Amino acid sequence: MSAFRTVTITIYAAATITTTGCDAVDRARTRFGKETTDTVLTATGSGLALGLQAPGALRPGDEGVLRLTLTNNTDTAVSNVRLELIVPAWVVPMPPRPGERPVTMSALENGSTVFSYGAADAPLTPGQLQTVDQRIRVPAAGSMARGNAPWTRTVRARLLAANGGTLAEVQTGIAVDSAALLPGVTRDDAAAVTRREQVGSVALGMSSGAVKNAVANTKDTTWSQGGARQRGLLVPMSNQHAFAVLAGDAVVRIEVAHPAIQTPERLGVGSRMNELRAAYGAACAEVIGGRVVAWFAAAPGMNFVLNAPVPRNIADFDPAKIPDSAQVTRWWVSKDAEICPSGG
Repeated sequence: MSAFRTVTITIYAAATITTTGCDAVDRARTRFGKETTDTVLTATGSGLALGLQAPGALRPGDEGVLRLTLTNNTDTAVSNVRLELIVPAWVVPMPPRPGERPVTMSALENGSTVFSYGAADAPLTPGQLQTVDQRIRVPAAGSMARGNAPWTRTVRARLLAANGGTLAEVQTGIAVDSAALLPGVTRDDAAAVTRREQVGSVALGMSSGAVKNAVANTKDTTWSQGGARQRGLLVPMSNQHAFAVLAGDAVVRIEVAHPAIQTPERLGVGSRMNELRAAYGAACAEVIGGRVVAWFAAAPGMNFVLNAPVPRNIADFDPAKIPDSAQVTRWWVSKDAEICPSGG
């Protein structure tokens, strides 16, 4: 089996199964077979740690394994929870082998495949680790049509309560050569798929119906802008809400204004400019609507509004001089976000 790449998880508070009542966040070490993962973020309010591993690298025609793990860090047995795995439309699902955990498959409106794994026959006892391996195959080179949906490597796993509510979610990417897979696509085109296109379970290009299917209790909202009626969605995440802006019926922008909802690098509202630079490198920035907005070559598609001072002469504005102490007040991912040249 090929080497596995490890990801960091985001845990939502799970009062429906908590036994500790504690809201603190702990760092825990979790084992996937014989391989030890990097630090996994676990919310002790839920006591359950969800993990996801993707193969280190795949080529056209290769088979690989996506591995989900669930660890019960509480002091009581847990039951009536289930796992879901969501993979891009181009991934070829492989049926379970005899003796493997039964799985049902369905499709989202954007073509993604959802693998649903029912609750285990026996409750998950304290300290127990549960593992689910899902085999997948990468299509042969040149066999994939790009279609209308954005091409993505993103894979998501979710832990769901008995009522369907999301207790935890993790996402990573399948390391695959998109230029080899997509006919007529240059490597410059392929690089574009690394754009940040998702927050939680919501991805750019998803329809409103797909968002509502992916995230329970999503609500429609409307407002007036420039005399025109606009539509969007309030999407529950991390016990708060993200705001998905619609154009027609497709998500074109996802905005975040609460520190509980973070980027994969665990940055967001309240993060300082020095943390952004440490994660993404040199910044590009402009003054937009009286606010300093920064973006980075290492995180294309993502923008951060900062509480940095605005110079009197905008022509003198220099992104390199944004104070390290400036904090993020809002951030978003967008299809039309500015691209920062490599190196800032």
